Order: sequence, then C-alpha cells, then structure tokens
Amino acid sequence: MSKEPRSRFLVPLICIAIGGSVLRLVCLEQQSFWYDEVVSAKIAQARLLDILSGRSGDLGNPPFYYFLLGVWQRAVGLGDGVLRSLSAVLSLACIPLVYALGKRLFDDKVGLVAAGLLSISPFHIYMAQEARTFALMSFLALASSLVLVDAFANPKHLWRWAMYALLVYLIPLSHYFGFFFLAGQFAFALWVGRGNKAALKGYFVAVGVGALLYCTWLPAFFRQLSAENNLARSADSWHLHVAASPMAFSVGTVLYWKSAAGLWRAAAAGVGTLALSSVVVAGLWRGRYQREALALPFACLASTVGIPLVLSVTLSPLYNVRYVFLAIPFWLLLAALGFTKLPRVAAVGGAAVYGVAAATALFVQYTSQLKDNWREAAQWLGTQAARNTRLAFYADIGETAFAWYAPDVTQTVRLLPPPNPNVKIWGTDRAGGVPDDVERQLVGEVCLVMTDEPDDYYRALFERHPITARVSQFVGIEITCANLGGEPAASR
Repeated sequence: MSKEPRSRFLVPLICIAIGGSVLRLVCLEQQSFWYDEVVSAKIAQARLLDILSGRSGDLGNPPFYYFLLGVWQRAVGLGDGVLRSLSAVLSLACIPLVYALGKRLFDDKVGLVAAGLLSISPFHIYMAQEARTFALMSFLALASSLVLVDAFANPKHLWRWAMYALLVYLIPLSHYFGFFFLAGQFAFALWVGRGNKAALKGYFVAVGVGALLYCTWLPAFFRQLSAENNLARSADSWHLHVAASPMAFSVGTVLYWKSAAGLWRAAAAGVGTLALSSVVVAGLWRGRYQREALALPFACLASTVGIPLVLSVTLSPLYNVRYVFLAIPFWLLLAALGFTKLPRVAAVGGAAVYGVAAATALFVQYTSQLKDNWREAAQWLGTQAARNTRLAFYADIGETAFAWYAPDVTQTVRLLPPPNPNVKIWGTDRAGGVPDDVERQLVGEVCLVMTDEPDDYYRALFERHPITARVSQFVGIEITCANLGGEPAASR
C-alpha cells in the first residue's frame, strides 16, 4: 500500500483517538466508588508480591489487575479519578488496537470504522471509568488477537510466539472468563492453521508455555473455585444478563438497566440496539465469503458469550454481562464490516440512528449518579450524626465502601440474618469476627445504613423505635437513624 492511502487513514484515526480519550477522561471522578472498586483499591495497597501470590486478594478474582493497579497507585497516587485512570488509559489503547486488527483481517476502512465505534461505545466508556479489570481484559484480548494473526502470517518469527505465550498467561490471570475467550482463539487457530504445520506448531508451543506459567496460580485458582457462590455470581438474574447482552454491547446499560428508565430512554435503547445488531448480522452475511477473516472475531465472540451461556444452563448460573465485556471489540468489528458492506444510504441511516442512541446513553451516563453514592453518604453522616452514634451495616458490603470515604469511623456493627427468632440483632463488631447477639452494643442513637434492597427485618426493627432521621436521597443507600433503648435524640 502506498504512503498516500496510509496517511489518509492516519489523520481520522488520530481524531478518533483524541475524541475517545476525552470521552473516557471527562467526569472520571463524578461517580462515587462502589463496593467492588473499593475492594480493588484496598487490595492494590498490599505488597505486590503478596498480590501476585494470592495472599492478598479477594475470593473470586485473579491478581493481575490488582498488581497493575498497585504499581499505578505507587506511581501516580490515590484518589478515585487517579485510580480509575488506569482503566481509562487501557480502554483508550484499545482504539488503535481494534483499528490494527480490523486492518489486518479486512482493510483500513473496516479498522477505522471499528475504532470509531469503540471510541463512542457507551459500555466501553463506562468500564473505562471503573477501577476494575474489565478494560484490561479488553486490551489483552485485542493485543493477543493482533499478535496471533501476525504470528500465523509470519510463523518463523519466534518473538511473536513468545509474546503470544505471555498474553495467554496474562488473559486468565486478569479474569477467569479469559479461558472462554482463549477457546475462541483456539478454534480460529485450528481453522486458519489447517495445512500450515509451522504455524500450528508455534501456536501449540506458545499455548503450552503460557499454560506452564499459569500453573503457578493454580493452587489459588482451585481455592477460589471452591469458595461459596463463586460459580453462581448472578444466580437469580443470569438469564436477564444474557437477554441484555446485545443492548449492553450496543448502547450500554445506563438507558434501561442502571436506573429507572422512561419511555424515551427505553425507546433509545431498543432502537439503538436493533440498529447495531442488524448491522452486525449484515456484516456476517455480506462478509460470509471472507471466512478466514471472519473466523477470529466470530469465534472469539461466540466462545466468550456462548460457553458461559451453556454452562449457566447446564452447570451453574455464572453468566454476567460484565464478565463477557471483552467480546465487545469483536462485536464492533463485525458491525464495522457491516457498515462498509451495506449500501451507502443504509449505512448512513444505520450510523445516524446508532449515533443518536449512543449519544443519549453517554448523556445519561455523564449527568446521572449511577453508582451507590458512598461519598456523599459518608459526608452526611460525618456532619449530621452525633459523635457517639453507632453505625449498623448489613454484612460488610456497605461498611467496606463507607470506610473508603470515612476511614476514621470505628463505631460500626456488621449485621447478619438472625439465626432464630429469639435473637433480635445478630452480627459482629469487626471483619472476620465471631457472630453474636449485638443488641447490647446498639443502644442510643444508631444509624442503619442499607444498600441495594434494604433488609425488611432490620428496617422494621429500627422503625419500631423513635426515628431521629431518615435519609434516602443517596443513590443506592438508605439511612435510618433511630434511638434504640433510650429517649429520642434531640433534633439537630
């Protein structure tokens, strides 16, 4: 290809990357940290070797993102926006990667359209502003796919296979759904590598090396695998996650999931999803003769979504739309192919409809409080509650998030479901404490802090006493302050 055509695509790609960076960095601190993000931040403060070994971590996730966040935190500091900026940078890096992959598989035009779609993808931007592993997963999925395609084209270049071996190791070290994604690359390798013994040999050696490296994590993996509910993260709603996946991949989850949706928002979500999904189908149909080029995005999308779907039906309800997030760039690659294959009028019309829906989703995303607002809740409690007020949280989810914004508050109790009707208030006074009857600890003014769906038992128990303040304006959080076992506190 001559230099002139290349420069013709370079300027638009730079503009797309600049626009994508603005969308990912604006309002980075607007949302309060929610529980999972606080867990990420706390784990990242541990010793880096303890993170990699699994001695410091949670019960359900591998360590690579926490390790990177620990390095990032030591380099740039603390703060909600600062910690989230790692995800923003990784998400931004996906834009040139998806362009390069689209160019390798199809042509520059498909790569450029895919980069444009990814730059405005509401769900990709949402995850770019969250201190979790999902942007890292997307980056590694694209990087490994690009390296794999280049390695099959040049199987004698050992450094490509060495890089792919490292990525095979890191992908499931970032999230366990990475195994499903690697299954798609395996199917691609068998399809494209038929008759190419050198490429297949390089592929299997690279996978073997990556697997050997991963063996160092296997003891921790099996411990996590046996932890309660780790294979049933979305037990009650996995089927809704499946049904919502096309919407999430197209216009995100803020229009018709994260908060109450009116008619116009539901319509925008439906129309935008239908428009982009139709273009994806058109891409598959009109590009059906480009089988080798289609093999990678189709196989990676099908395996990442399809395998956990089958396992959820047959084994355990583990499907979650966040966990299949790394398939979004491959969904958008198929959409980009569809846009370039459709007649001009249809392509422009579809792009306009989808663009309006995506813009609507981004507007809602930037102007709404979508996560549990622990930042303001902690500020309110710090200024309104008396110094001797004890805070009661249901289990540890609320207390962990609250402590991120109010680390000096120590008078807390973690409530648990009562073991029998004779025990009124059951819980612990510290993390990992032995559950006991804590009724004697909750005397005087006590604030019950509930998240998600408030527990009716404890809410009813508190409401039988004089209510001194009831606050529910903090998104996702309900606070009821009552005087237990004493006279009502003086109004403030």
